[in-house]
Amino acid sequence: MSAVYRTKSPNFAFEGVRHFSFLAFSLIFALTPGLLRAEENPAQVYFYHALKSKQEGRILTAERLLKKAIDLEPQNPDFHFELGNLYIERNNPVSARIELEQAVMISPNHLAAHYNLGLVYREFGFMGEARDEFQKVLELDPANVKAQLQIGYTYQEEGFFDDARLTFERAREMDFTDPEPIRALEDLAGFERQARERSANAM
Repeated sequence: MSAVYRTKSPNFAFEGVRHFSFLAFSLIFALTPGLLRAEENPAQVYFYHALKSKQEGRILTAERLLKKAIDLEPQNPDFHFELGNLYIERNNPVSARIELEQAVMISPNHLAAHYNLGLVYREFGFMGEARDEFQKVLELDPANVKAQLQIGYTYQEEGFFDDARLTFERAREMDFTDPEPIRALEDLAGFERQARERSANAM
């Protein structure tokens, strides 16, 4: 799947969620033998089958199983994280925000939950809150180019073009092999030009 998050794209949050959900999915399948012993941990078994249902496209079944897992282990951040991802894919950002906020409250170092919560905040237009979440990702993973870019996109959407440029340039320095910072800088020039034209037409 694409790991590119383009500003102004209506699906940018969905792309980010799929990216991190896949990481969680890989971890779960690595633990499959233990998860299948329902008598030992039924909550994890519900969780495993929820992820499997989600992969197979049975979204409502996945949601029901995730809720059962949460009923049994309400303090498990991964359960809330995956339910939040599911809600985003179902175009329910309000419920997604609740679940992702719960995940980071339970586990303050849950990098993926911070990232996806930042995407949800950005979708709502809460740019300051979104930047805070992406900054937390960078505190946990200083080399995370995607989080750095997302901070730049929030500045760009607010019209803080100088801050956006500095942020995108920092992202480029973090990984010169990643083409997205270069595209972000090119797109930013177009946004600035449009802003100047709108300002001139308004005079």
